[in-house]
Amino acid sequence: KERQDPFDETEITSLLAAYEVDTVIAAGFTWNLSLMIEVLQKYNYYEMETMAYPYRPRPNPYQTIAFVSHRTKLTPGVYSVAQNRINLYQMTRGRKEDMLFYPFEAYQAVFVKEVESNVETEFSRRTQNGTNNLFFYILKKIPAAPATAP
Repeated sequence: KERQDPFDETEITSLLAAYEVDTVIAAGFTWNLSLMIEVLQKYNYYEMETMAYPYRPRPNPYQTIAFVSHRTKLTPGVYSVAQNRINLYQMTRGRKEDMLFYPFEAYQAVFVKEVESNVETEFSRRTQNGTNNLFFYILKKIPAAPATAP
């Protein structure tokens, strides 16, 4: 059985543009998007585990968030972890105004794509990581949803 890579750069960048995403969150050591130059240049980009990429302040951030992972489905708990890490990242840089104040309930999913597969290609059976998944969500802030203190 042939392994198909579910991370189609053209599809992903087209969806980010079509839904007017302003922030992309990659979770579960999903580094695929960090190899997509357009994602790094156009969007606020966070990797939950490393926070290695620069945040570019924008007016009224977090209106539309893309959450992408090859390991983790988006749940309120996973969102909360991402929110806490983003806020810690912003606070340690003195940018309280750029914190993610909206709770998970302030968003509605406008796009959901979940591809689960255990088919993978590795150099050796000893190096398998057990995933060829794609969990891709686009969340749009509900108008008038209140912000909360982090």
